[in-house]
Amino acid sequence: MRVTPLALGRHLEQVLAVQCRANRFDGVETAARGAVLRRRIGTPALDAVGAFRAGELVGYAYGAPLDDGWPWARHVMAELGDAPGGGPYAGLGRPYAVLELHVDPGSWRQGVGRALLHRLCAPVSQRWVLLTRQRSATAAGRFYAALGFSELGVSVGDEGYVAMAAGRARGGPPSCPFGGR
Repeated sequence: MRVTPLALGRHLEQVLAVQCRANRFDGVETAARGAVLRRRIGTPALDAVGAFRAGELVGYAYGAPLDDGWPWARHVMAELGDAPGGGPYAGLGRPYAVLELHVDPGSWRQGVGRALLHRLCAPVSQRWVLLTRQRSATAAGRFYAALGFSELGVSVGDEGYVAMAAGRARGGPPSCPFGGR
């Protein structure tokens, strides 16, 4: 498996196919996710990585420093007490947000998600990483917990998403930015 930077615009159809298979989306949901992705492609500071096996995209992730222009971001930071002394991540500055991470089901439990997350987050300067996941995605919750992420007790949006965060390991190698277990 090879994990490399990914040009989302050039790989849009493969990215959507992976996301659709990973989440069992129908055509309507896939089209809606495609519209979101097309809008995000032009986001300044957006980083994306892809995992390829035998030339085929088997997973991808993308993220960016948290942007207050995202309605959910303002909500999460307000809930966490984005002020000195307010909340477990207050005083650490703004987080890096992992916006999407999806792995084709045929490649689950093979280290693809971990490799994507490490490659995406290793070069960032933020001291903590924030992501959201569907509350019903308990396997994803266990995956992120194994990497050192904790649920923050903050719901996001009306679709049942929960926020999770991890601090970056101090003194760890760049390929392993999280404490994790």
